[in-house]
Amino acid sequence: MMFRLDDVVATFDLPLPTHIKLDVDGGELDVIAGAARTLAAPSLRSLLIEVSSDLSTAVIHALAPSGLHLESKIERQNKAGGFALW
Repeated sequence: MMFRLDDVVATFDLPLPTHIKLDVDGGELDVIAGAARTLAAPSLRSLLIEVSSDLSTAVIHALAPSGLHLESKIERQNKAGGFALW
């Protein structure tokens, strides 16, 4: 069972988050699309996201309408020696 973050916040009258950690192994763009209102809320102070390098540009562009921008990036090498995550 899955719910959009925006729907969960509205349905259950939850307070808007101030910090979000996102680690969904490939589904980042879908999660961002389902959390547009939550991500644009002025109460959100930080978003920590783990994303594969091949999705990084798309994720940055998807977050831009919410007013979020990349502040820092940490790269980790995968077992093959490439930089797979940031």
